[in-house]
Amino acid sequence: MSVIYKIFYNFFLSVIILISFQKIIYSSEYKSCDQYNFKENIDFMPIKEIQIKINKYKKWQINNMRILTNTSYLIKEKNKKKFSGKLLVKYIDNSECIFKAKIRTQGDLKDHIYYDNGKIFQSLDIQLLDGNINNITRFKLFLENTRGNKFDEVFMTELLREFDYLAPRTQLVKVMINDAITEMIFQEKISKELLEYNNRREGPILEGDEKFMMQFASEVENIGYINWSEIFRVSELGTRIQLSKLNNSNWAMRNDNFKNIAYQALDKLNLTYLIYLNNYKNNNVSFLDYNLNNITLSQNDKVFEKKLNIYNNLILSANGHHGLYAHNRKFYWNSFENYFEPIYYDGEFDIAKNPSKPIFPIGKDYQVSINETKNLVFNLNKKNFLKKLKSKNFEINENLLDTKLQKIIDNLNLIENFYLEIDNKDLDLHNNYKYENLFEGYLANLEELNIDYQFIKFDNDNKSYFTCEKKLENCIKKINFNEQDEQKLLEGDLVINNKYFKYIASNQESKKGYKKILINDNLFNNVFFYHNGLIDYEYDKYNKLFIINQKDIHGRAFFSGGNINEIKIRFEGKVNFFEKKLSNQYDENINLTGCMTFYKTNFENTEILVNNSVCEDGVNIISSSGNLENIKSKNSLFDGYDFDFSNISIKKVEIADSLNDCIDFSGGRYNVLSGSFLNCGDKGVSVGENSKVNLRNIVVENSNIGIASKDSSKAEVNQSKVSNVDYCFAAYKKKQEYNGGYLKSKDSSCLEFKNKIFEDKFSKIEIQ
Repeated sequence: MSVIYKIFYNFFLSVIILISFQKIIYSSEYKSCDQYNFKENIDFMPIKEIQIKINKYKKWQINNMRILTNTSYLIKEKNKKKFSGKLLVKYIDNSECIFKAKIRTQGDLKDHIYYDNGKIFQSLDIQLLDGNINNITRFKLFLENTRGNKFDEVFMTELLREFDYLAPRTQLVKVMINDAITEMIFQEKISKELLEYNNRREGPILEGDEKFMMQFASEVENIGYINWSEIFRVSELGTRIQLSKLNNSNWAMRNDNFKNIAYQALDKLNLTYLIYLNNYKNNNVSFLDYNLNNITLSQNDKVFEKKLNIYNNLILSANGHHGLYAHNRKFYWNSFENYFEPIYYDGEFDIAKNPSKPIFPIGKDYQVSINETKNLVFNLNKKNFLKKLKSKNFEINENLLDTKLQKIIDNLNLIENFYLEIDNKDLDLHNNYKYENLFEGYLANLEELNIDYQFIKFDNDNKSYFTCEKKLENCIKKINFNEQDEQKLLEGDLVINNKYFKYIASNQESKKGYKKILINDNLFNNVFFYHNGLIDYEYDKYNKLFIINQKDIHGRAFFSGGNINEIKIRFEGKVNFFEKKLSNQYDENINLTGCMTFYKTNFENTEILVNNSVCEDGVNIISSSGNLENIKSKNSLFDGYDFDFSNISIKKVEIADSLNDCIDFSGGRYNVLSGSFLNCGDKGVSVGENSKVNLRNIVVENSNIGIASKDSSKAEVNQSKVSNVDYCFAAYKKKQEYNGGYLKSKDSSCLEFKNKIFEDKFSKIEIQ
């Protein structure tokens, strides 16, 4: 009893001392970052130190003591409530910022919190309420021993991004928790910001639904020791009834088309989880030694299956198998390319260790992916990679880098040897499954564990929900959900009267699926052309002309990959919206905003024309590069052209009569040599989301704003004529995750305006 008394005495004494201490570190000498501070957010500004203040500090610490004294080794959800507070962030360049924040305890297990000499140290989940840290508003601070080797966590997240895999920005940082400094791992949360930083459009983020696994494990008492055997036993029971869930239901609820895409993604990923649940049991393999099947994750596409295999190889070569556990997996549904992109999370990396066994399932051609993984590592640009690591506070020299890379190669060789020893018959067993038996096995598991459940089917045609009997063939009773219920259903958290409501299927076989055509000649070099059947098209190779005509206002077309050279592509909408008012800007199957879209395409002297667009964008160009000779647009219900994540030069632009922006540049580098923007409903030229744009010989007439630069973007304008506008030039911050905008104009004229410029406190306009 005296020992416990001493612990509590020291604990509350430290609380009193720290409350006084925190008043000092947040004195009035520090200013919040609410003034102009333009930075081109190309990469990470290293963080030197983070100091944290919890407003209701006594209640915070009492909550922490409840976590520590609970007999469960898992941290209860009720103890993960958010507290308001402030962060003082010091950067490597000696700049400082204060942010308001919501702060909570992070982690499933108690390795994320410990008590030492009157102080409590813990991993934290932080949401900034104002401003951002390197375009990040939500992040976690992990205790250094909760993510394997802390240096390898930084190393591998950087390496994965280097090879175009989704991984959170991560660095080591000094953090003041209580009255002591400790080194922690700063890591952004998996959210919209991560997607956009990695040049992906916002879309479904999904993960394994570990709800029951954690619920069962949290009920295991641990008195005097951690009862790992029982925790693993009940965790396996929870795994048997695990499917997937959506992580970003707010995105899905924006409109019916996004919701449909989310349900389609859930359908596809649930199939992969059902296969996993059946196969690890049927092959007598531990649920922790069995992975999700890359064949189904890739939707049976050999190119993406290989990419997913390479991802697994990289993870396993650094002994990060923890990040491949089915309940730890996170994915981005890439609706453009129709496969699940893995998002790295919680690998517990330790490159120095040797892999000890093969991990199933794998395909017969798996060795090809191992060789390609080695080639990626061999061909790494070490100079650039070292620079990126050092920006994450990871002091590493070329010799240490070579040592780590060689160890990864050695581990890949060990992995290869494991698979060479496996008989082909064993490989067949792990890749065989029968679709018709998958759901029955899952249903039996639910009943065995006495889970009171209700399956829900979504009817996309009528946007309605129906309850199902124990089997799916009888889903006829309609049920109404409010928006909050819908979100909970998508996130796997809908419980009504102690009954779990589980989304299980939709009528998601679309009648408007896309047809795929490969064009491979001197004008279209290895380009895929997709259309949804509601267009007619004509390819006149002799006259270098590709014409697309809408048969219906839902008609959509897009080009993907390859090179497009010296050809004119024209899209003709079915109706002139000035004659017939319409509002149908979204595609219901793929996250397309353009009537005509170009994705991962390289242009050489290409012309693009669009008339009578009823889509959010007349033309949307995404993750593309090269040179456009001329682009034109006439009559757009929303934006004329929208460029995302691209690096493109345009010789001439002619856009008229767009009811929103005439042209919108986001997330890339762009050059326009001349442009005419007439009758734009909002902005003539919009530059946003960390873009850098050079504009020359620009004419803007009749718009709300002539030229705008916002959200960490930089626009340089040389020779412009702007007339009949509310504002000639504008620079401002619109989104929390970005800073202000910068606009520099030289040799400009502005006539018939209400205000020459609009400039908020985060932004700057220079007119010469």
